[in-house]
Amino acid sequence: MDLLDLAAEEARRLGRLHGVTIEASGAPVVVEADPERLRQVLANLAGNSAAAGARNVRIEVRTGGDGTTLQVADDGPGFPDGMATAAFARFTRGDGARSSRGAGLGLSIVHAVVAAHRGTVTAANGGPLGGAVVTVRLPRT
Repeated sequence: MDLLDLAAEEARRLGRLHGVTIEASGAPVVVEADPERLRQVLANLAGNSAAAGARNVRIEVRTGGDGTTLQVADDGPGFPDGMATAAFARFTRGDGARSSRGAGLGLSIVHAVVAAHRGTVTAANGGPLGGAVVTVRLPRT
């Protein structure tokens, strides 16, 4: 499947669903992956961005020597201090999310899906829009 095509399709759908602007860019790249599970990854990440108050989300697809990178960045407040390293643990929620719905499983599902594709996922703050940045790396097939 072409990861950029999937990202662009999901950007349109998820932007309307969550009321945020989502742009997808990058290079077309074919990956061996389950498209429904990668849709789930993008849905969880876009939903988290919207719930945190982001108005803009950027999905970037890049390919390099060791594989493909899918980066999802937003202009929200970012991960709370110290949470980026624990973000993928089950039931982890930032203090601001404790009053909202959700069980804190979204990012742990992202981690499980990426691991099932033999990839890695990291979380950080900053990036191109100044908020949260989640980077998925999938190995070259």
